[in-house]
Amino acid sequence: MKIIGKNSLSQYISWLMYIVFVYSILLLIYVIIGFTLGICKIKTANTFLYSFYEIWKDYTSPRYYFRFYYPFTNFELAANSIKFQNIFLLLLSLIFNVLFYYYCFKAFQSISNEKIFNNKTVKWLNRFAILNLVILLISPLFSIFLFETFPYQLIPIYLKSILQIVFVYFVIVFLKKGLDLQTENELTI
Repeated sequence: MKIIGKNSLSQYISWLMYIVFVYSILLLIYVIIGFTLGICKIKTANTFLYSFYEIWKDYTSPRYYFRFYYPFTNFELAANSIKFQNIFLLLLSLIFNVLFYYYCFKAFQSISNEKIFNNKTVKWLNRFAILNLVILLISPLFSIFLFETFPYQLIPIYLKSILQIVFVYFVIVFLKKGLDLQTENELTI
């Protein structure tokens, strides 16, 4: 089986990334609808779609809690207290997942062309690396500002992410060099 080009592994992976991308969008919409229905439940005591979204009040404190299940299952998607920080971080992580899988889809789709050295591949891999770098830099800041603590237990994950970003940038430089050599070769012919 070919790795690059039409009917190759990269094309099948791009289709898989597209399916996961669409699923991530649907999951984001599902959670937004859940929070919207939760706000309606808090204000009006409505129990619409209560099997998917649970919102309840802890009577020992004035705080509300939420629990979301994956659609049509009993598996928990998210559960926490309803605070700005928790809702914001959940939505931010879901938005990151949508962007991550979209950029993966576009990068693998551009690799599945017959000409691997093209500007689209470099562009999408560059965007993928920038997205990961931004998330890597922003996530500790959000933790510090929202929770007033630094997540020291996540340092190995940050180091792994830095290594992945460096690797992607090496691939980008390799593809740029290949694109330059390809254009030089086409000009001499």
